[in-house]
Amino acid sequence: MIDIAPEMKKKVLDEFRHNIRTNKELLSLYQKASSGTITYPEASRFGELTGDALAKAFKTISGTDLPDGKMYYNIAQRVVGEPMSQLDAMVSYVANKATEAVNSAAGLNIKVIQPMNRQDKIAGIVNRLASEDSFEEVKWILDEPIRVFSMSAVDDSIKANAEFAGAAGVTAKIIRVSEANCCPWCSELDGEYEYPDVPEDVYRRHDNCRCTVDYYPGDGWKQNVHSKEWS
Repeated sequence: MIDIAPEMKKKVLDEFRHNIRTNKELLSLYQKASSGTITYPEASRFGELTGDALAKAFKTISGTDLPDGKMYYNIAQRVVGEPMSQLDAMVSYVANKATEAVNSAAGLNIKVIQPMNRQDKIAGIVNRLASEDSFEEVKWILDEPIRVFSMSAVDDSIKANAEFAGAAGVTAKIIRVSEANCCPWCSELDGEYEYPDVPEDVYRRHDNCRCTVDYYPGDGWKQNVHSKEWS
């Protein structure tokens, strides 16, 4: 039997790269990240646009191209999982640059923390695709959920770095701003929080949610968690 995965993956990645190269806003945001001037809301926008680029690339996949119309695991892992990993690496890089920028502005010289369980989220989508007998019935998961997954790379980065800074004694603040005409659930989360009193839901988003989450590490002053002295 011919292995169709390599050609399908190439088609997805070629379209993904084309969508990125032709999006001027996305390229501009990437340049801001490279120059160290990007903000978290801008990183979130980068995540949205990059996720959209991959979601559109996934539309090149058709159930008629799959054996029995099913996205088997060995196909899903390469055709969907590997491009999602590339997407995640791109957005994580931009999120890291946003963390470096806010830490630098606050006079903090602390390392950037990588969020955990990102591969678990990719595995969840791959497994869901493989669990359905018909790709056409589950292909919706390669649309808006991909944008949400991409944006969550920034949310997860904020959470990991705010918790690290807060545990180190830095005054870590999280600000969530709702988009216009957002849902009641998001409206309830709108506001400013200081570590450790940050509800878990602040970092979460549903499909079509475009609320922003921002992180402020204070003014560079931190308290030693043992001696309680400030420096």
